[in-house]
Amino acid sequence: MFKNLKKFSAIFSILCLLLTLTPGIGASANDEATTATSFNGTMMQYFEWYLPNGGDHWNFLKGQADELADAGITAVWIPPAYKGDFGIDDVGYGAYDLYDLGEFNQQDTVRTKYGTKSQLESAISSLHSEGVQVYGDVVVNHKGGADGTEYVQAVAVNGGNRLEDISGQQTIQAWTKFNFPGRNNKYSSFKWDWTHFDGVDWDQSTQRNEVFRLVGDFKYWDKNVSSENGNYDYLLYADVDFEHPDVQKEVKNWGTWFVNELDLDGFRLDAIKHINSDFMKSFLDSTRSNTNKELFSVGEYWNDNLGLLKNYLNQVDYSMSLFDVPLHYNFQEISTGNGNFDMRNILEGTLVQTDPVHAVTFVDNHDSQPGQSLESWVLDWFKPSAYAFILTREAGYPSVFYGDYYGIDPNNTAGKKWDGMKSEIDPILKARKEFAYGTQHDYIDDQNIIGWTREGDSSHDKSGLAAIITDNAGGSKTMYVGSQHAGETWVDMTGNQQTEVTIDGSGNGLFTVGGGSVSIYVNKAALNGGGGGGGGGGGGDDTVTVYYKEGFSNPYIHYNANGTWTTPPGVKMEDTVVDGYYKYTVDINSGTELEAVFNDGNGNWDNNDEKNYFFPAGTWTFDEGTITAGAPAGIDDEVTIYYKEGFSNPYIHYNANGTWTTPPGVKMDDSDIDGYYKFTVNINSGTELEAVFNDGNGNWDNNDEKNYFFPAGTWTFDEGTITAGAPSGGGGGGDDSVTVYYREGFSNPYIHYNANGTWTTPPGVKMDSADTDRYYKYTVNINSGTELEAVFNDGKGNWDNNDEKNYFFPAGTWTFDNGLITSGAPGGGGDEDGLTIILDAPADTEQVYLATDLNEWDPGDEAYKLTKNGDGEFEITLDLEEGTSFKYKFTQGSWASVEVSSDGGDAPNRSYTTEGGSETITDTVVRWNNS
Repeated sequence: MFKNLKKFSAIFSILCLLLTLTPGIGASANDEATTATSFNGTMMQYFEWYLPNGGDHWNFLKGQADELADAGITAVWIPPAYKGDFGIDDVGYGAYDLYDLGEFNQQDTVRTKYGTKSQLESAISSLHSEGVQVYGDVVVNHKGGADGTEYVQAVAVNGGNRLEDISGQQTIQAWTKFNFPGRNNKYSSFKWDWTHFDGVDWDQSTQRNEVFRLVGDFKYWDKNVSSENGNYDYLLYADVDFEHPDVQKEVKNWGTWFVNELDLDGFRLDAIKHINSDFMKSFLDSTRSNTNKELFSVGEYWNDNLGLLKNYLNQVDYSMSLFDVPLHYNFQEISTGNGNFDMRNILEGTLVQTDPVHAVTFVDNHDSQPGQSLESWVLDWFKPSAYAFILTREAGYPSVFYGDYYGIDPNNTAGKKWDGMKSEIDPILKARKEFAYGTQHDYIDDQNIIGWTREGDSSHDKSGLAAIITDNAGGSKTMYVGSQHAGETWVDMTGNQQTEVTIDGSGNGLFTVGGGSVSIYVNKAALNGGGGGGGGGGGGDDTVTVYYKEGFSNPYIHYNANGTWTTPPGVKMEDTVVDGYYKYTVDINSGTELEAVFNDGNGNWDNNDEKNYFFPAGTWTFDEGTITAGAPAGIDDEVTIYYKEGFSNPYIHYNANGTWTTPPGVKMDDSDIDGYYKFTVNINSGTELEAVFNDGNGNWDNNDEKNYFFPAGTWTFDEGTITAGAPSGGGGGGDDSVTVYYREGFSNPYIHYNANGTWTTPPGVKMDSADTDRYYKYTVNINSGTELEAVFNDGKGNWDNNDEKNYFFPAGTWTFDNGLITSGAPGGGGDEDGLTIILDAPADTEQVYLATDLNEWDPGDEAYKLTKNGDGEFEITLDLEEGTSFKYKFTQGSWASVEVSSDGGDAPNRSYTTEGGSETITDTVVRWNNS
């Protein structure tokens, strides 16, 4: 299967990893024209160096899966997922145990910085369900955090020339024993010792920090590595010997396990210039063969010398792509050049210019960000232009950096917080996803202002674009976009320029850009009508609403409106107030009907035996393949409009069921949401409300004589923009308020919830202490929604999601006690059940934590921190069911400060079984490990 792997690598990478999805449905059997939808691939590096170590990253990734897919992200490069030298503080590049993905108690923690293995698996599953691939970060060059030392023979070498010995052979104490006792041989029984390494940089016996080459039979620095520093095999920690046959076998076995265990789709390969290139090629060949996966792979060879990058690709027989480091440095030079960089040289010396098939383009990453060893930050003012360059051109596979998109945590050596640029990058991602297709024309012909165009193609309706950037003063360029676009009006989708451009009869347009800025022009009609349905607004007789029941839970609709199919799997349909029904509305823009098929988002389709389904304008109910006119019984016929801006004290003049109100219409009421007015009307089984607005004094907003249209439901109208649902904010209470009293499960609980179709960012919101003893409380306004969907967690990666079914709370007040939901607030006072543990600790003790099998032996779990009472003792109360057996120890926040016996020896685990009711036990610690 892999005989033509080199050819596949080229195809897979070309045109920025153009992905082509062909479900074999969506067209009638005799349709000669293809309806397969292809779209540009885009990778996201989903981490930055200074992410908080709270263990929530995998959960956050899971919660963002659908948004990433909607934005146009087709693959995610996750950080190193295994246990590192510094435990929860390790970014992952101090790799300790590659088989520990947050599963075993090693390096003083079970979880990694990012969370637990089960959370990672759940995140990957969510990404795959949204059609997003996942690339694992492979860190095999070195190992850190050894379990023990060995006395070995070594020579010190010149750090600037590792081929030059600066000492004779000597005995050093090296950290080279890796036994992984916490894993206890699960997945692999391989144990590492000094024979599996080439070098170290620390002698424990003399406390000396130098680069030492280990001495032994057949042992020297690896061949086929970078010639920097004479031989750049050694980078850091204990350097792995990739010429040792047992090492080769073990690392290849791990690669296969890693892919299969997490269902990965590819690799990001760390520090490859320090690893024998023959082994890297062999590793990829082996893993691809053993997993039956093609595994797109990109290597980090950090050097801005194009010749070295090309030479490496040749060495590995083009079995991987490489990051285009030279292009990154060009971007950085432009951003710091004060307008003096010659923009005609932006591609000079870059991989994407000479070998676009194997180039992964990027603006910044975790190594180049401020405070890191390879810091070479592209200044923010130029970042949008740089992203436009890698995202809208045809060559290269672009990678978006988490730190650029979401921001960089202030906990960095530069002491500064970088805000994310999501609002600026999203329109560029949209340009890539929807418009960046077809033949490219370059206008890289000016020292400051450069541009390029894409003509678009027949597979993407109204596609094509014109991009223009400058590192100095603004200006304009005449550029050709294709004669097929003659007469079209194009606008800047970034919003930086307000000028509309009319494409002349020859297919040219005059495009402008502001100083130090970027503009991306696309067809105005495509931008205004782009994207599929699911919202209010103009439609009239051109709107199709489909209510779907049965067949699939959480269904997707993949449809053809006006000759263009959505990208498979299509659009996820919305829940409705009627149990079992989902809904979707789309404007077919004067088309005769909507052609559609349905699926579950996981590859299972209902295409009516390849005949597809057809829906004329109007409202239809689809129930197990049967289509009937109108909405299902019970669907609310009311339209509620929240109105903001435009007019103070507004009137709504409307047509419901064919009859207009008498002008000026009905005065809208003040709403309970500041700045908004509100109006509700029953359209009595009509398909929509047609309306215009005025101030009651003859001033009207009639949408340029097109009027506004609102299907049944709740809508927000803000300066002409219509969005589904009520506006955010506004009072709680009323029939739209949900109050949850929480007890049991977690101390200091968080509630992560979905109100009106949007989930909070994990871990959600910390609940407040309630007046009732041992209860927590949270109130949220669901804004006319039917119920609150929620899960609970401790803010540290431990979740209660009702066995993946979640919990649901209608409007009102509810008590949640150990998974049981009852109506109303708790009776008060509590029942006084619970186990109180009182600890007598050494006099200088400042803090105490309980590490137990109840919290996965976390030694610093804030939820299990004891409080100091008036007697100088520490205590904690646990709410546990009768008959609960558990083991525990006391710590001062880490395993380095765990309790020990009076002579400093290990203290055995304590244990207890609850008897029910109110219980108290008293324990004593005589000594801490660090005292």
